[in-house]
Amino acid sequence: MPVRWTCGFGLAVWLVVLPGCARAQAPVVERAALVAALRAEQGYERRATTNQSRLQTRVLLRLAAERQGVFAIDHEDWFRAYLEALGLDEPQAPLSVRLSHEHQYDILVDARKGAVVTSVRAGPSLTRALNVAWRSRRGTPRYSYRDLLAQPVLEMSFERTVSYRLLELSGLVVLEDIEGISGRPVTGALALLFRLFGQARADWSRSALATDGWQVVVGQGRKGPFTRRATVTIAPDGRAEQGVPAGRADLAELESRLRQPLDVLYKPWRRE
Repeated sequence: MPVRWTCGFGLAVWLVVLPGCARAQAPVVERAALVAALRAEQGYERRATTNQSRLQTRVLLRLAAERQGVFAIDHEDWFRAYLEALGLDEPQAPLSVRLSHEHQYDILVDARKGAVVTSVRAGPSLTRALNVAWRSRRGTPRYSYRDLLAQPVLEMSFERTVSYRLLELSGLVVLEDIEGISGRPVTGALALLFRLFGQARADWSRSALATDGWQVVVGQGRKGPFTRRATVTIAPDGRAEQGVPAGRADLAELESRLRQPLDVLYKPWRRE
């Protein structure tokens, strides 16, 4: 992937639930708390398409650190908090954020200690683990769109429920066990390859931040028996490029950490 891919609710992946009783009892995060968590994310352009995953996954981790339990986020609260925190009117919001709101994707998070991971058999020490599910209250079975402002232009598709494991391991942010999202670049170096076999399913994504705000993402997409793994670096202003820029030993070191073996044994998860 030549740049970071962003889904309709900020899931960045390459190509980037709970039991019913837990869902019924999950407290809803107050809009003011969402605004505060979104505002706490600083040092990068939060409106850039390529930075949406960074913003939203880290907000979920921040909220989980405060609550350490099961909680829900209403789609309307998420959207209004996003606009307020960034000082935007509705038309100014990124397309991915507006579509997530239009299709009414509520969020359910299980951040209970010991509820997500059994053990980390290989990799850095685990700081936090979440089960995350986005589900369309509107009942949209599937929707697709092209983000013409992304670089390259992206074609993305989302199922009614999108779910994933969100981990923080010694400063690394990892999305694994992803269900319900696929996509492909329409322009750029990999567009020809994807024209040959269509959209790829998101497999996993790993990211880390440098001290100056640059982000390194390593991810993998899958189409049938074929997989493709790649690295992308994203500047704080949202500019993205394939690989690691020359002369950035710190980013190369982050890439090396992200490519190290990671083997996590997860607890069973009934997704609905």
